[in-house]
Amino acid sequence: MEGLTVAEVSYLLRELPLDDATRDAVHRARVRLVEQITPDQVDSIRDLCGERLQRVGFDADYAPNPEGRLLEALIDKLLVE
Repeated sequence: MEGLTVAEVSYLLRELPLDDATRDAVHRARVRLVEQITPDQVDSIRDLCGERLQRVGFDADYAPNPEGRLLEALIDKLLVE
């Protein structure tokens, strides 16, 4: 998994309903997310991003809006191989 930017980490902390342990791990990890967050936490964050994408990520024509594009990028980065 690719590292996340400071802006992406800030978005995750601000916008997603992370459990306390995941929120703490994301906060500690900052840009090097993969070294601090468990695979289960990464899966949870990716699922939350997908849920938020469905709720707020598209405009009236079902094209991704700016938040949707950010969420899509986060989902792609959070794919654990």
